Amino acid sequence: MSLVDRKSQFQTSWPTVGFAVYLGILAAAHIGKVPPALLQIREELSLSLGSGGLVVSMFSIVGMVAALALGITSDRISQRTSIGLGIFCLTIGGVSGALSNGFGTLLASRAIEGLGFIAIATAAPGVVSRLASNADRPFAMGIWSSFMPIGFATGVCLSAVLLQFYDWRVVWISLAGIIAISGLLILRTFPKTSNYEEKIPFKKIRIILIRPSNWGLSIAFGAYAFQWITVMVWLPSFLTSDMGISILQASIATAVVVTVNIPGNIFGGALLGAGWCPFKLVAGSGATMAITCAYFFSDPFDSPILILASVLIFSFVAGTIPATLFASAANGQKESLGIANGMLMQGSAIGQFLGPPLIGAVVAYNSYNWSAAAIPLVLASGLTVVLVAKATKSTFNQ
Repeated sequence: MSLVDRKSQFQTSWPTVGFAVYLGILAAAHIGKVPPALLQIREELSLSLGSGGLVVSMFSIVGMVAALALGITSDRISQRTSIGLGIFCLTIGGVSGALSNGFGTLLASRAIEGLGFIAIATAAPGVVSRLASNADRPFAMGIWSSFMPIGFATGVCLSAVLLQFYDWRVVWISLAGIIAISGLLILRTFPKTSNYEEKIPFKKIRIILIRPSNWGLSIAFGAYAFQWITVMVWLPSFLTSDMGISILQASIATAVVVTVNIPGNIFGGALLGAGWCPFKLVAGSGATMAITCAYFFSDPFDSPILILASVLIFSFVAGTIPATLFASAANGQKESLGIANGMLMQGSAIGQFLGPPLIGAVVAYNSYNWSAAAIPLVLASGLTVVLVAKATKSTFNQ
C-alpha cells in the first residue's frame, strides 16, 4: 500500500484532490474553447451553421456513445491509467485539430478530444473519492462537481483572449500543451493502483450495470442537464427577443448566470458534508428550479431585473444537484465508481444533446412563445426529484 493510500485512510489528501479537479477543469476547457472561435473556424474552413454546431456538440455525441464503456475501462485498468489515456487523447486531439484543413479532420480531432474528456470525467471522481476521508468525501465531491462550469468558463476566457492576437489554431495548440505538461507532472501524485487490488470481474460488472440506483442517478443527471444546459443555451435569445436588451448585455448576463452555478456546486457538497439528507436537498433544489424557470420564461411582471434574479437563483440552486449525484455515486459503490460515473456522464450527455433542440422546437411550435418552454423544464425537475428519492435510498443510509 502506498503512502498516499495509508494517508487517505486517516485524512483527506487535499493537494491531490485539487490536482484531480484541476485536470477535470482543463478537460472541460476543451469544450469552452470552441464557441469564441467558431465564427473564425467556419470562415476559414467554409463550414455551414449546421456543421459548426456539430463541432460544438461532438463532445455530447461521444459522451452518449462512449461514457459507460470508458467508465468500465477505468475500473478495469485503474483510474490513474484511464486519466493518463484521457490526457493523451486531449493532447493528440488538440494538436491534430490545429493541423486540420477540413471539416472531416477537425470533427475527428474533436471526437478524440471527446474521448479524452470522458476518460478523465469518469476516472478522476474515483481519485477524489479515494483520497477523501469519509467525513470529507461529500464536500470533496461537491468541489469536483464544479469542474464543468469552471472549465467551460476557463476555456471561453482563454480562447477569447488568445483570439485577440492569434488564430484559433494557436488556442488548440496552447490548451493541448497545458494539458500535456500538467498531466505529466500531476499523474506522478496519483495512486498507482485501483481502489481494490484485483480488477473488477466482468460478472460483477453485469450486476452493477443492472443496479436500479445507478440507472436512477444516471437518468436524474440527464434530466438535470436537460434543464440547465437548455436554459444557458437559450437565455441570450430569450433576453434579446422578449426583454429587448442588446446581445452584449445578454451575453454578459448569461456568463454571470453560468458562473453562479460554481458556488452552488460547492455549497451543495458542504451541506451534504454537514449531514443534510440528499433527497431533501435535491427536492428543495428541484422545486426551486421548477418555480424559477416557470417564472422567468412566463415573465408575469415584465421586469428584466426580476428575470435575471430568478435565473441566478435557478443556476445557483441547480449546482447542488450534481454535487449530490456525484456524492451518491461515490458513497454507493466504491469498488465500481468508474462504472457509476460513466453512467452519470452518459446521462448528462444525453440530456445536453436533447435539451436545446427539443425546447427550441417546442417554442417554435407555440409561435415562439417562450412560456411554452417552462412545461418540459418543470417536468424534468419533477423527474429528477423522484429518481433521486429512489436512488439515494440505497446509496445513503438515511
